[in-house]
Amino acid sequence: HRTLVEPKKNVISIVPLAENITRMTQYLKEIALHKADLVQKCATTAVYTKLQRACLALIILFSQRRSEEVSPMTVAEYCKGHEGSQTVSKTDLDLSELEKKFMSGFTRIEITSKKGRVVPILLTSFMKEAVDLLIETRPLLKISDTNKHALCTVSERSTGYIRGSDVI
Repeated sequence: HRTLVEPKKNVISIVPLAENITRMTQYLKEIALHKADLVQKCATTAVYTKLQRACLALIILFSQRRSEEVSPMTVAEYCKGHEGSQTVSKTDLDLSELEKKFMSGFTRIEITSKKGRVVPILLTSFMKEAVDLLIETRPLLKISDTNKHALCTVSERSTGYIRGSDVI
């Protein structure tokens, strides 16, 4: 008898090369740096959107999360995120000193995903600074206060967010 698992056995899966992921991440970082400089000098909708898209792609690649989990992150969830060095949770008790030191360089954000699951997302200091800039710049672009998403669509009346599947 056949099961649903049967066709998945012994199937070759194509995994991207580490150097390709590194190259893509470097490219996205360069775009984000350039757009962050432009947003600080003169915030326009086009530049702001490009910075958002680069940040979202970086977060998805770095945290290895599905785009549907990262995209709807709210400003409140982002602000609740805490530095790795200040985190004390059940999992931290099991970490070695080296692992704790390594984690102190990242910001950990917990967002609610499908079916109420809590999903951790790690941000590097670069990503955190870029998202902080995006949140600080929202009033300049007249983004509605009713839009609670950290990576929101840029419009006065919009309450949506940028879809990660469109970015990647």
